[in-house]
Amino acid sequence: MDGEIKQTIKVLSSQTDMNTKVGLIESCALFQDNMCEFFGNLKCDGVYLVPIRHAFWAITKNKIRFCGDACWRDIIDVTTRLTKLSGVRLNLESRIEKSGVLVAECLQELCAMDSDTRKLRLISSIPEFPKDIGVGEKSCDFEFDKLDFELSENDFVKETVISANNIDFFGHTNNIEYVKLMYGTIPSNIIKNYRLKEFEIHYIKESREQDTLKIFRRDENSRYLFEIKKDDITLCKAILKFENWLTKNW
Repeated sequence: MDGEIKQTIKVLSSQTDMNTKVGLIESCALFQDNMCEFFGNLKCDGVYLVPIRHAFWAITKNKIRFCGDACWRDIIDVTTRLTKLSGVRLNLESRIEKSGVLVAECLQELCAMDSDTRKLRLISSIPEFPKDIGVGEKSCDFEFDKLDFELSENDFVKETVISANNIDFFGHTNNIEYVKLMYGTIPSNIIKNYRLKEFEIHYIKESREQDTLKIFRRDENSRYLFEIKKDDITLCKAILKFENWLTKNW
């Protein structure tokens, strides 16, 4: 069975940032949407699995490298394919291309999670996931990094309470909501004048409605370190890198 899906879409205004480009949040959303379509095509997406298998797919790591621009009304191709499969985890590699030119590429690590116990599940416990699925060769030239930094109270930026519009079908804060919380602490002049270079986020623990989260950020030249905590428990960590747009032509 083919382990790949490709969609051709028109970039809508709601899928662009203040520069009318597909920015960080929008790229994360496109890659997540295509990931969901990947599992939907296999008929083993979370919406289908929760009622019958009490399981869903959870992103544990996500890394995106930016190398071009997609703008409002552009026609783009978003491709996702399986590149690694083990007993408990799998990797999906995705690409956004415009007229055959690479705009951004993404590496996602996912695991199966029990919707009742919130513990990891063996992929073999989900019979709907095809045993004969094809595993393609990895094409992106990057791997996940170790985000082993620790941020302190000196790096505290803001506090927020998770509300109903932050949670998804699985009853927890959606992956992209964490990205929005982090990115929302970056000044608009940075977003306007610097190009995105790379973003990596590791999801460690989940949060729920009415949880109070603290966002920490440390600025290091052209990169930002992030950590989101509930009480003293780290929920996720991320690194965002920029490069000056004046010195970069795609």
